[in-house]
Amino acid sequence: MSVFEALVLGIIEGITEFLPISSTAHLVLAGNALGHADSAFARSFDIIIQFGAILSVVVLYWRLFLNWQVLMKLAVAFIPTGIIGLTVYRVLKDFLLGSETVILLALVLGGIGLILFSRREIQDREEIDFSEITYRRALLIGVFQAIAIVPGVSRSAATIVGGSLIGISRRTIVEFSFMLAVPTMLAATLYDLYKSQEAVSGNYGALAVGFVVSFLTAIVAIKWLLAYIKNRSFAAFGWYRIALALVLGGIGLILFSRRQIEDREEIDFSEITYGRALLIGVFQAIAIVPGVSRSAATIVGGSLIGISRRTIVEFSFMLAVPTMLAATVYDLYKSQEAVSGNYGALAVGFVVSFLTAIVAIKWLLAYIKNRSFAAFGWYRIALAIVYFLVMGR
Repeated sequence: MSVFEALVLGIIEGITEFLPISSTAHLVLAGNALGHADSAFARSFDIIIQFGAILSVVVLYWRLFLNWQVLMKLAVAFIPTGIIGLTVYRVLKDFLLGSETVILLALVLGGIGLILFSRREIQDREEIDFSEITYRRALLIGVFQAIAIVPGVSRSAATIVGGSLIGISRRTIVEFSFMLAVPTMLAATLYDLYKSQEAVSGNYGALAVGFVVSFLTAIVAIKWLLAYIKNRSFAAFGWYRIALALVLGGIGLILFSRRQIEDREEIDFSEITYGRALLIGVFQAIAIVPGVSRSAATIVGGSLIGISRRTIVEFSFMLAVPTMLAATVYDLYKSQEAVSGNYGALAVGFVVSFLTAIVAIKWLLAYIKNRSFAAFGWYRIALAIVYFLVMGR
């Protein structure tokens, strides 16, 4: 890793660590762009430089760290994360930390959560008051923080939203969240150094640059966030997370389209073994998140595991039948009263969607014979930008 790359990642870490947008997600995605995300050192680098950002909290709040009651509450809040971190460390580092799919899903879900949370009326105080945080509340905040072991969730978002939901005023939970990051990331850094000595060895220069830069930029980010939340909600961060996930999902579709994909005139379902069928089902399940697109998830997923384009496209069409039939029957069962008396509108929508879908299927099959999916990726990005500009106001 070059000094310049360490500098860029250090700036990203410092800016994003305390904003509810997930520093880990930004570091992993930036690392992928730089071509370092899959290395053992890159994963350790992301964890270790986070402590550089966390050290800025010690500098800004050192007086509060001398308060015994505050320290005890921080210790109680750290317990859930410490237990979970020790038990699932290897899964976190080897699978979750490098999974763009997990990160994009977490960004979207976290964004929706922030937007919904921002609609609540939140008590605000100029001065922080840690007496609001009982030991029971501290433990609950720790449980919320433990959710953020999933990359993309955002530790600060989880603790701030969680603390606010159990009745803690905004300024108090924000600053308690800052302080809770210190034992959390100190433990994560020391544990990773212990487990990854070989990966870190010989890369001390890059680590030092990332550490110092993240420390300095984090001080600026903390001061900015405290000023921002005085008279604004967290909704903008929620919209940003969703827009980022949708844009990156579109970029992924464009990059996927550049792969050389085998094309056949005839479909061949013998390509789809039972194991592959199960994996396609897993990809389809990702589309339970609004905006992901069931067809995009199954087509891209199936192509990535080696199924030819025409085969996976038509299998995706057929897979929609049991999926949407089950969803329709279940919704009718659960929403009988809402549906009652609206059969005319349902009939019109049903027939029109049936006829237009036939046209759309035939058009898509003709389109993909000599074209990629890149245009759909660009369309998704443009739609996300327009949606963010219109709805994010």
